[in-house]
Amino acid sequence: MDLQGDKAATLRFGDFEFDRASRTLRSHGRPLALGARAVDLLWTLVEARGALVTKDELLRRAWPGLVVEEANVQVQVSALRKLLGPEAIATVPSVGYRLALAVSEGGAEPARHNLGSERTPFIGREAVLADAQALLAAGVLLTLIGIGGCGKTRLARRLAEAELERFADGVWWIDLAPLDRAEQLVPAVAQAVGCPLHGKAAPLEALARALRPRRMLLVLDNCEHLVDAACTMLDALFDAAPGLRVVATSREALGLRGELILPVKPLQLPPSEATPQQVWSSEAARLFLQAAQRAAPQLAFGDDAAPTVAAICRQLDGIPLALELAAAQLQVVGPAQLLDVLQQRFRLTLGARRRLRQQTLHAVIRWSVDNLEDDERRVLAALAVCAGGCDLDAVQALLGTDAAGDVLIPSLTRLAERSLLDVQHADGVVRYHLLETVRQFVLDTLAGGELELELQDRHLDHCLRRAEALRPQLAQAPARQRALALLDLERENMARAIGWAVARHQWRRGAQLVHRLLPHWTARAWLAPGLELADAVLAAARPEEDRVGAAVLMIDTAHLALRMGRPAVARALAADALRQAQTAGSQALEVDALVMRAFCTLFDGDATALLPELQAMLERVERAGLAAQRSPVWSALAQVHMHLGDLEAAREALLRARRAYEEAANPTGALMETIHLAWVAARLGDVAEARRLLAEIASRQPQLDHHLYACMTLFAVGGLAAVERQWARSLRAHLAALRHLKAGGIAESPLRQQQREHDITRARQALDVAAQAAAEREAASGSIGADLRWAFDGLAG
Repeated sequence: MDLQGDKAATLRFGDFEFDRASRTLRSHGRPLALGARAVDLLWTLVEARGALVTKDELLRRAWPGLVVEEANVQVQVSALRKLLGPEAIATVPSVGYRLALAVSEGGAEPARHNLGSERTPFIGREAVLADAQALLAAGVLLTLIGIGGCGKTRLARRLAEAELERFADGVWWIDLAPLDRAEQLVPAVAQAVGCPLHGKAAPLEALARALRPRRMLLVLDNCEHLVDAACTMLDALFDAAPGLRVVATSREALGLRGELILPVKPLQLPPSEATPQQVWSSEAARLFLQAAQRAAPQLAFGDDAAPTVAAICRQLDGIPLALELAAAQLQVVGPAQLLDVLQQRFRLTLGARRRLRQQTLHAVIRWSVDNLEDDERRVLAALAVCAGGCDLDAVQALLGTDAAGDVLIPSLTRLAERSLLDVQHADGVVRYHLLETVRQFVLDTLAGGELELELQDRHLDHCLRRAEALRPQLAQAPARQRALALLDLERENMARAIGWAVARHQWRRGAQLVHRLLPHWTARAWLAPGLELADAVLAAARPEEDRVGAAVLMIDTAHLALRMGRPAVARALAADALRQAQTAGSQALEVDALVMRAFCTLFDGDATALLPELQAMLERVERAGLAAQRSPVWSALAQVHMHLGDLEAAREALLRARRAYEEAANPTGALMETIHLAWVAARLGDVAEARRLLAEIASRQPQLDHHLYACMTLFAVGGLAAVERQWARSLRAHLAALRHLKAGGIAESPLRQQQREHDITRARQALDVAAQAAAEREAASGSIGADLRWAFDGLAG
């Protein structure tokens, strides 16, 4: 195998040299014994120059054309570590390896620089590095901006290393963090580039004259506390030295003409519900593991540790400094304990250090916040009260009369410039996000103060207004998808607002918010979180203060509990709601509570006694003119007829329920009854009607942005396919519906479960093993939207 390529130069790394011509590894001139496979692996790792090399690539390079076990790679890597040192080759669990030593060409003319050597390899950010190189090639000044600890310095160092060959007169690094006064800046730069400042000339004039003929790159690290002095110096130097290029790192842009800005964001995090391989390959986890190996070399991270490491990375927002600070604690605690400790986010330290970037994350953030103006601090406080981001309307609402445009917009701009605020644009919506570490810091400073209480009240009011404005849109097809999407974005804010209502003993406002959010929670199958929030409000409720509000809250909570398959809980809540409604004299709420109780009874499979009860309830509704209660009573009657096996009566009741929903201008409710009608038509063998109804449902697909309705539609498709003896289609539809139902935490009704199991049994009996396997495989993947599209496409066949 020829791995030599076009070069025969010596590669140097640490105390070692690798001669590519003779395939020889030397240490201080002395050759070291290595087997052929180890040489191949070493060559591959050295050529990668610190980049990740996968196990598959190492197997391909060292054992071309052969099928061998991964353990062979581990054996050879262990042999190399015995020679190079235990930390020379870093492991990326389940993925591959990387050389942790810097590599240089032994035969090249040494570049002039003062960069020193990095103790640890650069992690990730290859795309950001490429962007930085492109920007530097396009201008004279590139400023890397970002919050303290985000990795600006490491990126600047790697950028400087990558640019060495472009600058004949060298690359020079100047750390500004130790400088206390502006007048120290020019002498520090002059000393770094080897420019004496003796004589009568002013220091800046002498430096500018010295740099005039040079093609040079300066890296000014940690500029934020000397911005004005840096701008003055660079203005003079750029005018005098056309060959000068500068990279600066700062928490905010310098503001010079011609400046190009590159935000440095936290490291890439593992995706939610990530596989171990996805965790180990994420940038944040790779950095954490590297730091963990330095702190506690004895620790082994198997795939079972992946969820804990992912949670640690998310807890720390992927901020490199925070990850390193946390990993250092592994000397005394295990990963699971560390995750617990991280609830005290800002108490992890590295000890006393002189440089700002090496201090605790707490101190880094405090430095940024303390340098804000009063208006900016108030805007930051409003942003911190929000969870999961917010939009401009929310910030204005929280600031109240302080939200004047001439203050708010400049303050938001300034916070973004200082890298405290991340502004995100998506689908025409602009949202503001604080890193969780920054948000928690600000909340800690607000804790218990008058401003915090004021902002909490305004936040709760804003969430109530927004939920009230969007709730009617959830029932209307044109606006439904947008309203759902906006409420998706506000989910964390809504939950926080409910929590504050409970904590502040304002349960009625919390109950109002629960009621307004119930359609959103059920549409998105956010049942468990919704029930937890509703239960919290219910526990704080004082029904004697507002019996109507208490009854509505109890019915809403019962609705969530029943959807999750807890009929006993829902029945008890319905009984309590009935008592409150009777005490308050509200006939409408009495009917709502009785209907909820009826559905609980149906869920238990006992429908016999419900028929006369619901018929009497319907007469009461008509007598009292309770139009809003007409549709749910007819719907409950239809379900009773289904359980009793009278499908024709069920169809008639469903038609009346749908008409009542349409008269109430509730197309979403009407859609629910249309899905039931399609299911009943299929069970009656009325194939043409079932197909017509499913085609109608398909034409109203935007309203099917509802988890339960989509599952019910798939069940109807599966039932129709069974009647038509399309067994593979029936099996796939039923299994897909069941999978999505379970994913949403939604319990099946006994009737639907019985009929589904019957259809699935018949399908399995009719299909051969291969056809069953294919249907099961197709049902086991795909989103609920994709499964619906498949179901509707099949109706044309």
